[in-house]
Amino acid sequence: MSRSSKCAVAGVLLLAAAAVSAQSCPVGTSRLNRQDIGSQIIGKTMCANSGGDRWQEYHDANGDLVDYKRGPSDRVDPSQKVGTWSYAGFGPNTLLVHTYSPSATYSWAVCGTPGIPPDNRPGAPYTLVSSQATITGVTVRRDQTSC
Repeated sequence: MSRSSKCAVAGVLLLAAAAVSAQSCPVGTSRLNRQDIGSQIIGKTMCANSGGDRWQEYHDANGDLVDYKRGPSDRVDPSQKVGTWSYAGFGPNTLLVHTYSPSATYSWAVCGTPGIPPDNRPGAPYTLVSSQATITGVTVRRDQTSC
């Protein structure tokens, strides 16, 4: 790799790191790290409302992001994969990344109440913060279920 290519890659990584750390949690909450986010969402359904949109997104352990809709066995409006989820960043700068087909990507800082270990707050409200929006009152339900 040439020196200019290495510099370009380093520049992109610095910009990505700045974007990751720029997403701050609201006062009274703190950012969850990768392990805490994983324990809260893997194999669970995230429930949220934003404007007129209602989310019921199941985070499969294989990285699939599934819209619950009316449930997996419903004949009219069954659950369906709408994208993937992953992590970006490390430690306190970890983001939850939702990538929707074909090209929309949202990178969320996941914010929770400090002092309460994530494993002790199932269903407790979270705040998701991205450069595009802040979503409050986000809850998580065990398994693939309706909100």
